[in-house]
Amino acid sequence: MFESSLSFRVTEWANKTKVDEAYYTCWQPLAKHFSLTEQSPLAKTETGELPRGPLRLLAIRNECS
Repeated sequence: MFESSLSFRVTEWANKTKVDEAYYTCWQPLAKHFSLTEQSPLAKTETGELPRGPLRLLAIRNECS
């Protein structure tokens, strides 16, 4: 991922090139190495509360999924 202050647009070449609709399938065999454990900053505290600050949003998102 990267950020830029410039605007992005799709080029004419990209519009004419065929997109691989099944691209995402090449990532499916990869193992997931993330879990919410007690050591995770996204885990609930001892009192059952979610973390505070920016990590709170990630923790809420993980609880909803």
